[in-house]
Amino acid sequence: MKSNEILRIIAGILCFIVFILLILQIIFDFPGAVVFYNFFVDIQKSVNILEGILVGIFSAFNAILGVLISVIVYINFGIMLIAGRKVRFIAIGANIAAGISIILTIRTLIIYSLIMEFQILILILLILYITIFVICLLTYIKERRQTQDNKPI
Repeated sequence: MKSNEILRIIAGILCFIVFILLILQIIFDFPGAVVFYNFFVDIQKSVNILEGILVGIFSAFNAILGVLISVIVYINFGIMLIAGRKVRFIAIGANIAAGISIILTIRTLIIYSLIMEFQILILILLILYITIFVICLLTYIKERRQTQDNKPI
């Protein structure tokens, strides 16, 4: 196996690990998932109790929907990275998904640091997102170099 194929398979396996951790996050750390996926809702701006309850319900629904979309995205990228079809486009898509996840995870860590709390699952997810981003970037660069080297003059 070439190093490019090994990197692709490792990135695909890491995508499956992210899928499992996202499911565990929604089961065991639901408030963390709510903080992670609700980047445009400020619960402190609610005026009365009914509005606060509605914002809470909306936030919970948004977190479940966000985890569902993330799970689908990472399962698909994991399968496609392991299968190895059109590696360049898959690597770009995985980089976009991992980049968005990195930004949201850093935001979540900042929010948790403001309330003096620490979530190990969020930190593990951040490390996995950064690793997937770097591996997919290396895979894209290597694949691009191979196609440029194989082009006739």
